[in-house]
Amino acid sequence: MLAAANLAILGVCLWPWQEVLALPGNGTTGIDPAISLLAYIGLIFWIGDTRDAVTRKALSAGAMVEVMAGFVLVAHVVLGAQTGAQPTYLPPGLLCAAGILCGIAGLRGARLAGNPGMGMLSGAPW
Repeated sequence: MLAAANLAILGVCLWPWQEVLALPGNGTTGIDPAISLLAYIGLIFWIGDTRDAVTRKALSAGAMVEVMAGFVLVAHVVLGAQTGAQPTYLPPGLLCAAGILCGIAGLRGARLAGNPGMGMLSGAPW
């Protein structure tokens, strides 16, 4: 529900859609979040449809850690958009922290499911 609500809010904020391509990055600042939200909605339906409890548990555990990684990436984008003096180590440090969180999500998924394939799937940065 939350991802669908975010997608609806994004659609309202980017109205009219004809001007999305005029945004910075040839429209990728408007199109990429919409694609990510659609992927999250699909992932949520896929996790909820899984009949195997171990798979559902592994994907859910990975998704929870990935949410924290997403917050770290949002902080990276917000700091990159600000002007002024910033420490040079902060942007790469935030990217490394997000990568480490993705690795932790994969490790948790692999432990819960018992196979490395599920670990790679649950640690993939959606």
